[in-house]
Amino acid sequence: MLVSGENILSDEAPHIPLMKRFLLMTVIVFSTFACERHSVGENPQVQVEHTPFPKPSPQDGPELKWDATGIMTAALALVTLVASAASIIFAVRTERVFKGIKTTLAQAQARSEDATSVETMMACMEQYQDLENKVEETEISNPNRYFELLWNLHFAEYYFWKRRFLPDELYALWIIARYNDFKADKRKDSPGWTEAAGWTHAKKYLGDAEFTNFVEPWLNASTLSIADVRNLLGKVPRSPTVINKT
Repeated sequence: MLVSGENILSDEAPHIPLMKRFLLMTVIVFSTFACERHSVGENPQVQVEHTPFPKPSPQDGPELKWDATGIMTAALALVTLVASAASIIFAVRTERVFKGIKTTLAQAQARSEDATSVETMMACMEQYQDLENKVEETEISNPNRYFELLWNLHFAEYYFWKRRFLPDELYALWIIARYNDFKADKRKDSPGWTEAAGWTHAKKYLGDAEFTNFVEPWLNASTLSIADVRNLLGKVPRSPTVINKT
């Protein structure tokens, strides 16, 4: 099958692999630039003997012949093609390197976000446990102060969650725990105040309408399941990615 320079690189030759097309094109270009047209009529001394073909004449058209200029031109064409091929290979490798860097950065960011979430979870749990310990040890006798600290912690957790410092699953469990304590309405021996009265005071103390509007629907619900909390959290607008601490 004959292959011309016009269709080697076209979509009409899908049976030829891309690299083979490139090599074939290189040969064609090399041959084209390596030859120069000369008329046989310029050399009247040429004699063709003992051949069944007629002696060529100037009217028969030019013939192709190698010369120094043709060789130089072919060499330059070959160098250009090699340089082009090297550029293509370099571009492909560079793209792969950038993809690798991008993947590595994404993995590093994910690990950093996981580490931030762990630090935030530990800080919140330690603060809650410290508050409960102080209640048990009667270090907090003022009911106002107890519920201020309790709901201030939940206030911080809400905004940590919005900024994706806390995972959805864990925050949903904390909401369920707070809901259960609120409905149980167990009076703290030291503060001696009800959960409902504590929330009424705390929301005035915090003065944040967004947090109040988020809490009251699930706090006043007759029942609350994990599915209910997930549905509620899905309606809250959040940051697309973790916002770095400043």
